[in-house]
Amino acid sequence: MKKTLLTIALAAGSIAYVGSSKAESASEKKVIASLEQQWIEAFKANNPKLLEPIIAKTWVQTSGDATLSGKAYEMADTKKTKWKSLKNNDLKITMYGNTAIVTGIFQGKGTASWGAVDDHYRFTDTWIKMPHGNWQCIATQLTTTASHSIK
Repeated sequence: MKKTLLTIALAAGSIAYVGSSKAESASEKKVIASLEQQWIEAFKANNPKLLEPIIAKTWVQTSGDATLSGKAYEMADTKKTKWKSLKNNDLKITMYGNTAIVTGIFQGKGTASWGAVDDHYRFTDTWIKMPHGNWQCIATQLTTTASHSIK
């Protein structure tokens, strides 16, 4: 009888933990999605201060042409590029404990110091939950895609 009660108690605890874990994961996905949107808003507003807390100091981006850039470049580029339209599509967020992998499609049209910008990238962002509980993007991979119109 004691063995049966112990088994039932353990099973109930496991079910509660799985349910709690799924709820946490869904909540964390919402946080990550809002941070991805904050990145877009920073671009729209030409406001690198919105990026400061969400991009890690050691963040690295690998562009479609295999060029590497860091946080300083992204901050400066955010201030300079004037976007007419931009958005992320097809966001998929997968949680691995304190790590989130985000894939999506970035589309943007605007003007930069070198001329017209018509960007279409498939991207992968890697986010880490930092010791203080905040999320920061630590790496981005961009792959150029075929041109698509922004709706």
